[in-house]
Amino acid sequence: TNVGGLTVGEGHYYMVKAYRKVNGKTTFSDYVNPKEIIVSPKKVTYKTQVIDENTLKLIFTKENDNFITQVKVNGSLINTLESSYTITNMVLGQTYNIELNVFDDNSMTKSPVTKFSYTAKPYKTKITSLKALGSWRVRVNIKDTGADYYEIYRKEKGGWYLFISDPSSTSYIDDTARKGVTYYYKVR
Repeated sequence: TNVGGLTVGEGHYYMVKAYRKVNGKTTFSDYVNPKEIIVSPKKVTYKTQVIDENTLKLIFTKENDNFITQVKVNGSLINTLESSYTITNMVLGQTYNIELNVFDDNSMTKSPVTKFSYTAKPYKTKITSLKALGSWRVRVNIKDTGADYYEIYRKEKGGWYLFISDPSSTSYIDDTARKGVTYYYKVR
């Protein structure tokens, strides 16, 4: 049986007895020992917001602002009353195992744990401009994402993209271009 209107963290007592009808007469058993049920907080729902490639903001909802949200990141536990928590100084390529649950300090009850993982990735970059420098060279300007290097690929019309360079700066000069050929560039 589902019972509505119960308050999280409060104890609710239930007593049960059985009955049976025999020859039109109802007989009841004695009550079974009362059982206390404490309603736990609901499972945490969350959204993630990537602030930059090293920073992830967790935004969670909880049914009561007085509940403590417990955030566990790779085993390290943080308690907060806030509705968000920001993970900083993330290492690119590292996977972070994250667990969230709500804790009601008054009733000492916890919600079920919400688990997920996040891998810190470099921001996607893009080419901001291409400029022909004479008839044999092309300047490729790249959006700065703070990456250590960028991979540049080039293709001719109808061809395949081929890797041409991995500069550490956001400006690269392709000095292998041929006069009169149309090129397409992409970067990652």
